[in-house]
Amino acid sequence: MSRESFADQQQDKRWWDYRALFKTRSGCYRLTCNCIFSVFAQWAGNGPLSYFLPAVLDTAGYTASVTQANILLGYACFQFVFALTGARFVDRIGRRPLMLFSMTGCSLVWIAVTAATGVFSASQQRNSDAARATVAFIFIFGAVYSFGITPLQALYPVEVLSFEMRAKGMAFSSLAVNAGGLLNQFAWPVALKDIGWHTYIIFVVWCAIQAGVWYLLMPETRNRTVRDHC
Repeated sequence: MSRESFADQQQDKRWWDYRALFKTRSGCYRLTCNCIFSVFAQWAGNGPLSYFLPAVLDTAGYTASVTQANILLGYACFQFVFALTGARFVDRIGRRPLMLFSMTGCSLVWIAVTAATGVFSASQQRNSDAARATVAFIFIFGAVYSFGITPLQALYPVEVLSFEMRAKGMAFSSLAVNAGGLLNQFAWPVALKDIGWHTYIIFVVWCAIQAGVWYLLMPETRNRTVRDHC
């Protein structure tokens, strides 16, 4: 064991000492990738569909409580199936292609959701075809997100960190997840109430930005050791 490795392990035993995360350029890069992914997984648009789906369904004309409950149940089961499927293929496809597929797919699906809800709103909530299309594209979003992003949420933030960084680096990941969750909890309900379906335009643009950042910055971690990623 090298002196540097031994020093890192000793440093990791001191709960208050976070220097191992920042003392090298590689460590800073790893931690940046860790936190970026943690935030991106929260901001793809899954927040409103996870926490405030009834409000989203209101914009599509599905206001009956029983109908909303049935859609919520179906959506949860649908996501579960695709999350299991994505977990099955994550090692075959790779982390980077899977995430690029999901982020790009989410942006495209949000375009469809925005168009469908916009048509429904323009018809003074009379176009039933547009309402059904909105629900269908919401389910497609759940499939795309669950297939690519859900399996990586507990995998990529760990893999991108080196061994001596993992315990404290994952604390930063949890911090980033909770910080990203603040937007989901407090911003999107207000947006849905005040501007309705126009909120979805934000997700169209932001998911495209996330895909670009991922393509330019984030490394592949499949079949690599903890010291080979960066």
